[in-house]
Amino acid sequence: MMLDPAEVDLEAAPGAKCRLVGAPFTGDGSLIHAISEARPTDFTIALTHAPHAIEDVDPARCDLFLCGHTHGGQIRLPLYGALITLSRHGKKYEAGRYEVGPMTVYVTRGIGCEGGAAPRVRFLCRPEITVIEIVGTRKR
Repeated sequence: MMLDPAEVDLEAAPGAKCRLVGAPFTGDGSLIHAISEARPTDFTIALTHAPHAIEDVDPARCDLFLCGHTHGGQIRLPLYGALITLSRHGKKYEAGRYEVGPMTVYVTRGIGCEGGAAPRVRFLCRPEITVIEIVGTRKR
């Protein structure tokens, strides 16, 4: 079942908007479109499965890009990192926090393992549940 991208506007403070935009795994085009419609004054958070669209979105219109898919590589080697990420960007966004222009990107390792024919194992890649606290600033 294909889901449409979700958009939720949250009132952060009088006159300020926090915009939450999401798309399914194969919905990179719809995610890019939804982000392009965000006002530069909105605090926009993108939620999507994979890091594929990171370099396709306008970083001036997206403040926080959250995704997973790579599982941090599941199997990592010291001094090299992930062996395989199954991302169109390879190892560039394998896990953790990145800055793309003014946009913050976080790629979580998640808690599961790749399914299908892939081995159900992690090596030097601890599972994680990430908590991100967003704190605004108050103008007086």
